[in-house]
Amino acid sequence: MTDYQPISQETRTRLEFLAMRVQTDLVMAGLPVIPADGMGPFGATGAAVYVDNLQPNGVLVHWNCHDLLFLAGNEVRADNIVADNATGPNPHSAYLEVVADTMREAMRTILTAAGWPVTDSDTGHVVELLVGRKEEESPWIAWRHAQLDRNNERWMAAVNARHRQECDLHGEEDDSDAGG
Repeated sequence: MTDYQPISQETRTRLEFLAMRVQTDLVMAGLPVIPADGMGPFGATGAAVYVDNLQPNGVLVHWNCHDLLFLAGNEVRADNIVADNATGPNPHSAYLEVVADTMREAMRTILTAAGWPVTDSDTGHVVELLVGRKEEESPWIAWRHAQLDRNNERWMAAVNARHRQECDLHGEEDDSDAGG
């Protein structure tokens, strides 16, 4: 049996930043992200990314199905209703499983494509994924940073050109290239 120790505050801060980066990649792929604390609106559907106090190796990700689907599917399990062979399995429970499995695999594919190491979590919840750290930033983040740099360079060139024009107009010396 494994003895679990709560994570340190430093590790928690690092993992919360990791969770934010994972959420950003899911949002960029078009998936809704909901608060992991369950405090979203009733029926909120989307990816929940959260830090588990006992999991220092990454953040957990799961798909939160609509509350009505979740409640209908779990009511069957809670009441211990067994479907008879004539009618087949309960449609609510079967639909909930298909949605959860499909979205888990979609999130796994999206996060893997973005460079994240993704495994099944060891929490016992089959719908959760464990997303670990990656060293490099996502390709779209690298592109965005390069785009911002290009825009800043163009903006500074335009500002300097405008400054030179104003200096020429007023007969002032251009000191925009001087160190300082």
